[in-house]
Amino acid sequence: MSEKKKLLNESIAVDTSVLIEYLEDTSLGKKFLEKIISNPRIQKFYIAPIVDTELKYILCRRKGSDEALKLVSKFLK
Repeated sequence: MSEKKKLLNESIAVDTSVLIEYLEDTSLGKKFLEKIISNPRIQKFYIAPIVDTELKYILCRRKGSDEALKLVSKFLK
């Protein structure tokens, strides 16, 4: 298998909205955990640099800045 094809089969790019659902433990977030995060075939998750900022901004508005920073930092590690 070519390296490019292997990478396509083992990696995924994730958008802010999906991560918000996951971090807020919604029903859609639980499906994301079940189908994507827990999938052993997916070895790498990619997010755009702006996603970090968007997550912090959205969660800050919903949960406060301290909680947002802790939640996002823990998740991204």
